[in-house]
Amino acid sequence: MKVRVLLATLFWCFLTISPAFAVCPTRFLNPITDVCWDCIFPIKIGSGVPLGFGASPTCDLPVPGNEAPVCACPLPPPVLLRYGLSTSFWEPARIAETVSEAWCFPSLGLKLGAGKNNGTTRTQAAGAGTNYTFNQVHWIVFPVSMILGTILNSACLTVEGFDIAYPTEIDPLWNDDSLTAFIQPEVVLFANPLAQLACAVDAVAANAGCANSFQPWCLGSWGSAYPLTGRVSSSERETASAAAVAKMLYKLHRQSMILDYALWNCAGLPSPVWVKHHWRMQPALPVRPLAGETPCQPIGRSSMIWGINKFPPYFDNNVAWMIWRQRGCCAF
Repeated sequence: MKVRVLLATLFWCFLTISPAFAVCPTRFLNPITDVCWDCIFPIKIGSGVPLGFGASPTCDLPVPGNEAPVCACPLPPPVLLRYGLSTSFWEPARIAETVSEAWCFPSLGLKLGAGKNNGTTRTQAAGAGTNYTFNQVHWIVFPVSMILGTILNSACLTVEGFDIAYPTEIDPLWNDDSLTAFIQPEVVLFANPLAQLACAVDAVAANAGCANSFQPWCLGSWGSAYPLTGRVSSSERETASAAAVAKMLYKLHRQSMILDYALWNCAGLPSPVWVKHHWRMQPALPVRPLAGETPCQPIGRSSMIWGINKFPPYFDNNVAWMIWRQRGCCAF
C-alpha cells in the first residue's frame, strides 16, 4: 500500500510540475539496480559468525548490547523487558544529492524551482589561485529496505516514509561561512593548519578501509568538515561531491537532527559528535554500481580508488549518493 502511494505521488508530481521548470539531466533512482545490495553485509545474527562479507571494505565493530546472542530492550510497564536475538547489518537509509543547480533533484528527475544560490567552482581569493567548489545538498529519507519489505527491516521495526527532509537551499547557514561560525564556534579550533595537518592520520585510516572516528573534524582525503557549509576546498568533482555529503551528515549530527542506530541495539540515539565508521557512502547516480566493484566507501577514502568514470561530464555536477548506516537491533 505504501509503495502504491509513493508511486502515485511521484507520478502526480511529474504531471503537475510547471513547464517553466526544466527537468534535471538524470533518471529516477531504481532501488533494485542502483543500490549495491552487497553493501548490506556483513549480517550478524545471534552475535555469531557473519553471514557473508559483501564486496565492500568493512569497519564492522560490535554494537553495544549485541555482545551476547540474546538481547533485552526496555519497555513500559507491565512488560518491562522485550527479549530478542542480537542482530547487526548495514542499512540503505538515505539519499544525499549534491547539485550545481538549485532545486534540482536528480534522483527524482525533477526541477522544482528557479535556480538561486547555484553550485559552482569559484576562486577563493583574488589572485590566490586556490579554487573551491560549492554545492547544494538534499537529504532525502528513502527507506529502500522498507519499500522492498526485507525481512531484517521488519524484524527491526523501522517505520519511515519517503521525505525530502533537508534541502540546503532553505538554509542560509549552508551558504555563508561567517554566519555558520556563530552557532558552531568550535570552528576556531579545527579550521586551522595544525588541525588540518593531523587529518593525515584520518586519510591513511580511511584509505585502509575504516574512518578514524577519534578525529571528527576530519574528512580523510577529502579535507576538513569545517566550516559546515557547502564550500569544499577542491575543484575535483568527485571529491567535492563526496565532501559536501559528508559535511551535511556531520552537520545533521551536530544539530541533533539525526540518530545513530549503532550506538545501542534497542533504539537510535542522538550523537552530536558523529561516529564516522558507522556510515558508508555509495555513488548511485548518474552511474549505477557495476559488478565486481566495491562501491560502498568509508568517509574520507580517496576518489582515486572509487571515482573513476563515476561522474560523466554530460551530467554536470548533479549526483546522488546512497547513504548506508550500520544498524544494530534486538530482533524478535
